[in-house]
Amino acid sequence: MDIKQLTLVLILLSTFICGCKKKTDPAATPGSAISSIDYLSSSIYQKLEVQIVYDKGYPPSPETIASIKTFLESKINKPAGITITQKEIQGPSTSRITLENLRNIESLNRSFISNGGTLSMFIYLTNAEYEEPQSDYKTLGVQYGPGGIALFGKSLHNSAGGIGQPSYHVLESSVVLHELGHVVGLVNTGTKMVTAHMDAAHGHHCNNKECLMYFAVETSDIVSNILGGTVPPLDVNCNNDLKANGGK
Repeated sequence: MDIKQLTLVLILLSTFICGCKKKTDPAATPGSAISSIDYLSSSIYQKLEVQIVYDKGYPPSPETIASIKTFLESKINKPAGITITQKEIQGPSTSRITLENLRNIESLNRSFISNGGTLSMFIYLTNAEYEEPQSDYKTLGVQYGPGGIALFGKSLHNSAGGIGQPSYHVLESSVVLHELGHVVGLVNTGTKMVTAHMDAAHGHHCNNKECLMYFAVETSDIVSNILGGTVPPLDVNCNNDLKANGGK
């Protein structure tokens, strides 16, 4: 992303790019009975299976895989372990993709379903762009269900690695970790807040500009952090929320 695309990157974590637009429709999503607390705590599920499916040519970077594992192991309670598998698929034949398309692709390719003491999560990296109303920004990622996340690889590649753009793996990691934050209920999307810190103007995002869950990790306000090669961390309030609701 140039300045607009940088803004775009940040936008990813809020209403423009990540699943911050509240694109979740539990009734139509696999695993819809699962809650954010199920991902955080070990009261029902003691193990997590993360299935990453990607279109040919758009695999997640090794750094992103490591970031996902580190984030989950440090934030959620799964004493029986967290495993991550990867699978390449052909991908859609269209250049744009809708929520319905995402759900259909998940239904066809999801290998793990939550049962017994094992919880599942599905992360999909596609070469298609997200179908949305005309906008100055490109959606880079979205949480479309309780355990469903999609990243839009072509938009990510176009927004990273150039002059004035963040590195690809930092951008990709920032987007997916922001979406994981929503999966575990941040901010006020299933995980109760210990201290009020939701940015009322941008809904379900942290009011701390330095936090991973700040809406501008979807706008240019976060660009300096991303360009510096650093994925924004969760702040004290977000971490306290996770700990108070069964996480670490």
